[in-house]
Amino acid sequence: MNYRIVKAEPSQAEVLAELINQHELKIDPTSTSIGVEESTEIIEGFFDPAISAFMYSDGVEEPSAFYSVNPDANRKRLFTDVYARPGSNLIKDALVESLKAAAVEFPEYEHWFGVNTKDIAMRESLESLGMQVIRTYWHMKRDLAATDSVPNSRPEVSIRLVSGDQDVQTWWKLHQDSFSNHFGFAPRPMELWIEQTKAASTMDPEACFILEFEGEPAGFIQLANANYHLNGGYVDVLGVAHKYQGKGLGQILLQHGINHSIEQGREFIELNVDSGNESGALRLYEKLGFKPNSSWEQYENKNWVEFARGL
Repeated sequence: MNYRIVKAEPSQAEVLAELINQHELKIDPTSTSIGVEESTEIIEGFFDPAISAFMYSDGVEEPSAFYSVNPDANRKRLFTDVYARPGSNLIKDALVESLKAAAVEFPEYEHWFGVNTKDIAMRESLESLGMQVIRTYWHMKRDLAATDSVPNSRPEVSIRLVSGDQDVQTWWKLHQDSFSNHFGFAPRPMELWIEQTKAASTMDPEACFILEFEGEPAGFIQLANANYHLNGGYVDVLGVAHKYQGKGLGQILLQHGINHSIEQGREFIELNVDSGNESGALRLYEKLGFKPNSSWEQYENKNWVEFARGL
């Protein structure tokens, strides 16, 4: 099939959101549609500047497909997303183009692809390119009502909004400690972590909180604006330092996220969880009423560069 490739710009975030939603909702009508903030982040890059491009079929004015290769220099890893309009038949072509572009710019990096488990065409294309599943994640959701708000009743626990440089540094320390044993984690220098966190287009600075236990920082919760276009909340990251795990603080933090979303008038709240997470996160989410809404898988080919150069 003949097509042309054009670099994607942040100003085209709305165009991308429309394309992604066509792709995802065709596969799974229950999927949550994405908004401009999230599609902007996909174009720009989650950590470092991304290779993002639209693909235009001959004779078609609107883009038929899109790929984004998101590098993370700190972990030497690429995260690639591919989408195509239903009926365009460009899924495999977009995957191939993303591999070629990545092999030129980042041949020394690992390369991971994310895909909805219901996306049979994408999965078959990935597997034809030598990719294998390395991890499965669940997307979870719960509806909200005013009666779901539960105040913190433990006097030894307090929660405050992140405010000022000292709080941001404390937040970084808690994040690095909490996730140090998680799959795919790599330590991130404080200055770099702060820069990337603040630059994220989905960050809501009025929805990031630190929990203290007996006067000491013990955990945090970071909510995002990814679902605001649907009047929904989103738990981006939640963590409890290892020293304080097993004290029920994760439940208090998640309930605080629920309370905050209710105060903002949100109608639902969502999050993602690694199905292989051994910290008990999945049990906690289910306990507080979250239910699996969809799932997605991470694919990898250890020899992706050699494979890409042979395409």
